[in-house]
Amino acid sequence: IGWSAGSNITGPTIGTTNDMHIIEPKTLNALGILPFQINPHYINTKQDGHNGETRDQRLEEFSKLNYGVPIVALPEGSALKLEKDVLQYIGEQPGVLFTSGEDEQQVLKKEIMDQDDLSFLM
Repeated sequence: IGWSAGSNITGPTIGTTNDMHIIEPKTLNALGILPFQINPHYINTKQDGHNGETRDQRLEEFSKLNYGVPIVALPEGSALKLEKDVLQYIGEQPGVLFTSGEDEQQVLKKEIMDQDDLSFLM
């Protein structure tokens, strides 16, 4: 369907975009084609001299505020392929699946690898 922001809008909201809004949007709602969030261009490094949050910290905050909404974090060069009701992760670099734990404050983080079946998210 798309990449970068084009993939981000396929989920329930645009809340996991990497872009900062310069104006307040009317809504954060997205197309809702997929029942989970996507975070494109995923990387979890902290640059020297940068005092902001890491990507993981931002995605964990989203998870806590949106309990029960999974996030698939896709590094550069990776993709999700949906064919005949099978959702598969494609990529040389591992991706990350963020899910809610047993309570609203717990976030589980699982590495996903090439060819992993993520159909349970659908």
